[in-house]
Amino acid sequence: MTVRLAENDTAAQAEARARVERGAAWLDAQAPGWESKVDVGRLVMNNCSRCIIGQVFGHFEEFVNLHSEGRVRRGWEAEEFGFDVDDQFPSSRDYVSYELLTEAWTDLLKRRANQ
Repeated sequence: MTVRLAENDTAAQAEARARVERGAAWLDAQAPGWESKVDVGRLVMNNCSRCIIGQVFGHFEEFVNLHSEGRVRRGWEAEEFGFDVDDQFPSSRDYVSYELLTEAWTDLLKRRANQ
């Protein structure tokens, strides 16, 4: 999936949007209607209960534990689907932060609500 840079977008913002689009597609397939479980006003991606996964499935860590035991479709990667960040290079210019993910998920949910 290619996500174009919007005017004034950074590479990190575009990457966050691309990851969120992949995550939304995964959620559409795995948990149809997931959007109705998410309270955008409470959405904070660095909080295990208030992030997308936390609001849809109950708690991020519990979901990851289920995944690690093989009960969730294999191939799922939290960072690639915009559910988590890779903290290895936080000073990089193209670093996708929790703040950028929260912003991208919020934008996606608002767009879908207006469709």
